Amino acid sequence: MRKGERRLILSFLAPAIILYVIIFAYPIIRTVIMSFFYIPMVVSPTAVWEPVGFENFTQLFSSLYFRMGLRNIFIIWLFGGVFILCIAMYFAIILQLGARFKSFWRAAIYLPQVIPAVAMAYIWLQYIYAQRYGLLVNLFNYLQMHKMAEFPFTSPENIFYSMVFAYAFCSIGYYMIVMLAGLDSIPKDYYEVAKIEGANAWQTFWKVSLPLLKPVLRNCFIIYSTAAINFFVWVEMFSGPNNTNFMLATPVSYMYIMLFGQNLVVVDPRQVNAGVAAAVGIVVTTLVVIVYMVINTLVREEKASDRIEY
Repeated sequence: MRKGERRLILSFLAPAIILYVIIFAYPIIRTVIMSFFYIPMVVSPTAVWEPVGFENFTQLFSSLYFRMGLRNIFIIWLFGGVFILCIAMYFAIILQLGARFKSFWRAAIYLPQVIPAVAMAYIWLQYIYAQRYGLLVNLFNYLQMHKMAEFPFTSPENIFYSMVFAYAFCSIGYYMIVMLAGLDSIPKDYYEVAKIEGANAWQTFWKVSLPLLKPVLRNCFIIYSTAAINFFVWVEMFSGPNNTNFMLATPVSYMYIMLFGQNLVVVDPRQVNAGVAAAVGIVVTTLVVIVYMVINTLVREEKASDRIEY
């Protein structure tokens, strides 16, 4: 490669490299450094930082709130993921098979994604789960299911699962659209061959659609896992203004508390510590990377001909 060509390549790459360093690399490096210091506020100058070694991580994993947060995101990831991805797959297959009014149903199921998460959480709290005039109360009373109508969806012991259900309901549309796009991209020749071979609908799905949909499903798993690990907005809305519901804890909500402070008995009485918040960021990022590596290891890229079993 000539010297002039190298300069030309560097001139094109330089803006992207500079932006990457400023926007991604520098914040990551600074966050890692912050996690080993006691920092009174996130805007505190480096002159007041106190080195504490791994004390922030020790405080982090000794916190009952943070451990509860890890448990909660695992439940959200497991049960919410099974519900979301299975229902999304079911709707995608129905629409892909040529259901009537396909465009209408696709738009209707995707509609919750258009509404901001804050507004959707408010709608579920005030108009669906409300005990006196909520949609579920009126629906169960109309169906003569009075015990279900009296069920306290927003009580402290039930609000977590009510939140997970609401979040799952509103997330189905996004993954349905992704899966539907994947199904529509499969060449029709495969289905014609399966039909000639005498395969029924279930065999066609199991032997043709599902194997060819593996890359799309892998991406859905990765996207959903990242969203579950970084679960935050719905927690803040369902917790109330003071975030006093211990049952709704997540790692990111604990990071928010350590950055801005909240009146929670379960949190270490030490004042706000941005260093602990940085440690939470390191743990959350590590979890995302681990999940990404595991999913890519379990679901490897294959050629279309290798994924189909004839």
